[in-house]
Amino acid sequence: MKPMEQPSVAASLLPKACVIVAGMHRSGTSATARVVNLLGADIARELMPAIAGNNDRGFWESKAVHDIHEALLETLGSAWDDPFPLPDGWLETDAALEAKRTLAEAVTKDFAVSRVFVVKDPRLSRLLPLWLELLDELRIEPVVVISVRNPLEVAASLQRRDGFPPAKSLLMFLRHALETELASRGRRRVFVRYDHLLADWRSFASKLGETAGARLLEAPADSADAIDGFLSLDLYRNRVSREALANAPDVPAAVVELFDRMSEAADAGEEAGLRESCDRIRATVAEATRMFGGLVPPAHAGREGPAPTPPKQPGIADFISPASFWFPDHLCDSGWIEHAPFAFWLVDAHRPSTLVELGTHWGFSFFAFCQAVQGVGADTRCFAVDTWQGDDHAGRYGEEVFEAVRSHNEGRYSAFASLVRATFDAAAPAFADGSIDLLHIDGRHFYADARHDFDMWRPKLSHRGVVVFHDVSVREHGFGVYRLWAEEREKHPHFEFLHGHGLGVLGIGDGIGERLRALFEAATDETLTRQIRDAYGRLGAGVSERLDRLNAHKLLAIKDEHIAHHVADIGAQAAALARLNGELAADAAVVARLNGELAAERSLADAQRADLDAQRGQLDAQREELDAMKRSSSWRITGPLRLAAGAFPLLARPARRGLDRIWRTRRDG
Repeated sequence: MKPMEQPSVAASLLPKACVIVAGMHRSGTSATARVVNLLGADIARELMPAIAGNNDRGFWESKAVHDIHEALLETLGSAWDDPFPLPDGWLETDAALEAKRTLAEAVTKDFAVSRVFVVKDPRLSRLLPLWLELLDELRIEPVVVISVRNPLEVAASLQRRDGFPPAKSLLMFLRHALETELASRGRRRVFVRYDHLLADWRSFASKLGETAGARLLEAPADSADAIDGFLSLDLYRNRVSREALANAPDVPAAVVELFDRMSEAADAGEEAGLRESCDRIRATVAEATRMFGGLVPPAHAGREGPAPTPPKQPGIADFISPASFWFPDHLCDSGWIEHAPFAFWLVDAHRPSTLVELGTHWGFSFFAFCQAVQGVGADTRCFAVDTWQGDDHAGRYGEEVFEAVRSHNEGRYSAFASLVRATFDAAAPAFADGSIDLLHIDGRHFYADARHDFDMWRPKLSHRGVVVFHDVSVREHGFGVYRLWAEEREKHPHFEFLHGHGLGVLGIGDGIGERLRALFEAATDETLTRQIRDAYGRLGAGVSERLDRLNAHKLLAIKDEHIAHHVADIGAQAAALARLNGELAADAAVVARLNGELAAERSLADAQRADLDAQRGQLDAQREELDAMKRSSSWRITGPLRLAAGAFPLLARPARRGLDRIWRTRRDG
């Protein structure tokens, strides 16, 4: 069973957690489990008893869990010291299902009210997929702690206790380490060196808190004293240096490399090298097991107990792996969206050496294949062939499409993936005949074009050659891939998906692996075909729906950004309006002042005008009076007198007074 790569260990925790302490026998799992327990994790009520000279301070593992594990391994024809793999499909056997049921009862009995608890048994390294499946079903967050110890120290301890030859112990070490790493990949996990735990348990406690979530572990106040009292260097026997391990003539290089990579993961948290080494060593060990397994008696030989469970008939579980549940990293508009889960499984199951895609556009399908290659650790070279200019079906587009694809490839997959910017015909000579294990044809969809592409590239397929066609269900817009598919599926093993515009998988080579052969054979079973189609239809719909939600969130974020900009603009406009209103108010005050001054000036002018009018009236009256006087007879009579006054100035004043009295007398009388 292969692991599911989860997005990040920073994802939200479930309210309950189980710390699984796994690792090779005699690698320090007992000490690690007790430390986790003293840090605040609950432990089973009934534990395996301590054995003097073996584990003097206790195994710290549940007796019920130990017994269930032993019974399951025996039913599967294996044992705790079996260096060979468990039977294919063991996780779906009745024995495994029954073991999972009884383990669920044991967990519920011991930890129904626990927030965090610890489970330990070296057999967990072989049975970890069962436990992860169980905890997922119980909605309990698994946190895997993997104990690491120098393999020669482990071998020496097993030789002293059980009389095992070092070669067997080293093979057991490889089997336990490889299976634990693979099953826990993508889960929350911590690697811990046994010697470092004894020397500095606080560093381990800190790492565990960061991985499991500090809120899950509430260590008692006296935990530090309790741990210091429990751990001591007398627990560390059979010491061997790393140099002695590297120089030991009977230790395979793979053992040394695996110990080094696990130590790096424990010391620095660096797992990239570990994954690469594990994938490569795992393939080597699997090949050696196939070649020489029959020469070595199985672990259950000579023991009483039932024979291994016979293989099951193929079922839906054989065509779904944890990779099927990954979510694509590269998102873009594509008709291929709903086939990403199957692409992940296909790469996991087929492990092609060379993968070629004809027609890439924005790169969704190509990068789904690349993501799978990287995720499962396959040794695959990937090539995308396209002109990146568009065609009659994809439409024409500019240079920005190629630049986007190139940038994404360089940022993630350039170590094993290449872009070939050419027509399909021009690129074909660059690939040797018989060199391509997986060919995805998704170019121009007219029948003549699809037929030409298939015929041109078919000689390039290897003895493991598989071809994938998209849009095999589409009959509109002149598409003709469905005709090509109908013709070729009559000649070759195949499987067809109906969702997502249809996807056809065609087996060309005669050396296709067991998992893909089983898929093609499933096409003859109507019930199994429907189950596989339904499963991937639902998985694909889940990807599509999640993508729709992500797009909706992006649109909402864009709208929120626009709203924020509008709010900011409104705020700026409101501030400008307030400033203008202030200026307007100031201007109004000036206008009011000026109006007041103008009114005062007008009032003054009106008063002055009235005064002037009065003076004019007086003047007019005086003029009329003067005119009247001049017209009077007295004025005429006194004419000589005025002349005399003018001639004789000294007589002027008395003359005027006399004249005035005469005038007044005549006027009044």
